[in-house]
Amino acid sequence: MALQTHHGLEPLYLSCRTAGELIDYNHTDTARLLQIFISEGWLIEIHKGVGTKASKYKLNIDWS
Repeated sequence: MALQTHHGLEPLYLSCRTAGELIDYNHTDTARLLQIFISEGWLIEIHKGVGTKASKYKLNIDWS
């Protein structure tokens, strides 16, 4: 939520490796966690990253 607040209404880039470091998870578990957030509807994947490119996400919350 802090990253989305920083980016406002714009999508944000987030790699599973960087996110994993921030929450002290390994990157494969973090990738699974991000997929759960997507399947639950909390997170929208705008653009899927490939290789060393991070994916682009947006929180699916009402900002009003």
